[in-house]
Amino acid sequence: MAFLFGLIFLLVELQSPDLVIWTGRCVPAFFDGGVAHYTVAGQQFTADHPPLVDRMPRTVTVCYYASAPVGGYIVHPGAYWVEGGLIGGPFALALILLAFGMLTGVHRLRSAPGLPPLPTSRQRSD
Repeated sequence: MAFLFGLIFLLVELQSPDLVIWTGRCVPAFFDGGVAHYTVAGQQFTADHPPLVDRMPRTVTVCYYASAPVGGYIVHPGAYWVEGGLIGGPFALALILLAFGMLTGVHRLRSAPGLPPLPTSRQRSD
């Protein structure tokens, strides 16, 4: 089940607009007034997706695809950890459960009582 959840989260991420944080290019940007201003190859661009709750001026990271730098995506600081955990966590759990099950099976086999001896046929001599 954990492996299936990992696959589901991976498929959802592949359809998500924030896939750009894994497959695109990222640059620092100046965030002010709800808009991030960033430069790619000497050209200025702005990004406001996703909108950040606080509008305090600061430096943020904007990721974009090289083929369309105008479509920048503002990356939240914990996005890599959260999304990586949502995808990698179920896979790691599946591997841990598989290893635990194998170790438990081996232990059960070693601690199982031995089989009784096979009956032998005796020949009667009269």
